[in-house]
Amino acid sequence: MPSRKRITMKQVAAEAGVSVMTVSYALRDHPEVSRATRERVKAVAERMGFRPDPMLSALVAYRSELTNPASHGALGMVTPSTISHLQHTAFGRLVIAAARKRAQQLGYTLEMFPLDPALSSARSTEILRSRGIDGLLVAPPASPDTRLALGWEHFSAVSIGRSLASPKLDFVSANQYAAALQVHDELRERGYARIGFVACGGIDSRVQHRFMAGYAAREFELHGRLPLPPLLENTEQKTPLATWLKRYKPDAIISDGIPILSCLEQLGFRVPEEIGVALCVIDDTPHRCSGIRVGFDQIGARAVDFLHMKMLHDEKGVPRNPTGWVISGTWQEGETLRSGR
Repeated sequence: MPSRKRITMKQVAAEAGVSVMTVSYALRDHPEVSRATRERVKAVAERMGFRPDPMLSALVAYRSELTNPASHGALGMVTPSTISHLQHTAFGRLVIAAARKRAQQLGYTLEMFPLDPALSSARSTEILRSRGIDGLLVAPPASPDTRLALGWEHFSAVSIGRSLASPKLDFVSANQYAAALQVHDELRERGYARIGFVACGGIDSRVQHRFMAGYAAREFELHGRLPLPPLLENTEQKTPLATWLKRYKPDAIISDGIPILSCLEQLGFRVPEEIGVALCVIDDTPHRCSGIRVGFDQIGARAVDFLHMKMLHDEKGVPRNPTGWVISGTWQEGETLRSGR
């Protein structure tokens, strides 16, 4: 059977009544071509059965990046908190720096927009659109019940993390569940047998208790139950934590934040001599804790990559079925666990 002759871009251009360059730009969703023209050219190409040569497309894109990197305009990072609050955390500083660097590599600038709760969603939307913002990164809120009202149909959007209550957007996040599994495995390899979970950093609640879920999954695999119930509330107060420790006598604790060390110290426990501690998330602050170091810089860069892809495909609004990229961390050896390998 003879092979079907490949339709060329020149033939599509002739059929659509435009130049070959316009066809090339339209098929790549280039902003210099109007949306109406892009849709018309795509329809003609689809009807004619045009299929681009992937090797040639890659070569053209590569040469374009080398000789004439495009300037795509500005991206916005919106936050329901103040910018100073976001930059106060290691997570915020690292994510913002990485996102800004990746945006520049792709030809964008990155502008910060703290959303004023006193403004209506219509007004906030108007401000963003007046600045030429088509793509939004949504910074994680301080509270897990935060809802952001914007005219989302005007924007491509990617959420950093999954703690935003509404709307549910496409996201890039650390893999919290896998982090807890890995921490638990590390403790078991070192001979710890009575492993407890204490939410002392306020992070587990913001990530819908995915740290605790990973811990619970491992405990159920081993015991078919939870011998040590997780301590999730009022853990920075001495009495609940002291009562829990006295009753369940853990030999190691998995936690979601560095405050657990000072809590144990105030109660007179020596780490790691009397009890081991490992964290599901470690930032760049100097301390001696063992646990999972999350690639915050990777999260920032991949969030921009994801947003750039959505903008190229003109994907705007709240997705019907949100999808996301999760990024695993790496184990950091510290001084809060006994050596047992």
